[in-house]
Amino acid sequence: MKKIFLIMILVTSFILSADDLTHAIGMSAGYISGSGISYRQMNEKSGYQIAGGAYYNYEPEDEEDEFNYDIEENKYLGWNISGTYYYILKNWQTSRFYLLAGTTIFDVYDITQNEFGDFEEENEDKTYINVGIGIGLEFPLTKYLHMSVEWPWYYDGKSEFLKFIPQAGVHYYFK
Repeated sequence: MKKIFLIMILVTSFILSADDLTHAIGMSAGYISGSGISYRQMNEKSGYQIAGGAYYNYEPEDEEDEFNYDIEENKYLGWNISGTYYYILKNWQTSRFYLLAGTTIFDVYDITQNEFGDFEEENEDKTYINVGIGIGLEFPLTKYLHMSVEWPWYYDGKSEFLKFIPQAGVHYYFK
């Protein structure tokens, strides 16, 4: 019984002391990876990430009228959620080169106020779905903190052409 208990302790300690950091939490910003808090799991050959966030944006009609409160102003309230799949092309000792494919749903609620502070009737709820593929590189800043830089081509659901806008993320890896 003591031998079995000792073997279980040794096996557990070897598993827990393994240097494979596969899970990560962090922040990402991009049209495919989403913008906000993210969870990522990267294995030897593949991985995935889910991310989500919310934001509020104030945009005056004209830059000169930023402090003129007698005009209409646009305010945007929005959220996004995304899912990304990674296929690892090359795994170096500390870095990764990969292909990615993902989609993001952006939901934006446009709030327009008039000069009296009343909300206008034409408030709109707009939903956009971005879909794209690309390449990426992940490299360590420290042993546990990694940065990813990605170059996706994506269709944004509003236009009739593909866009190419880089995106980035910072993730803290753990077991």
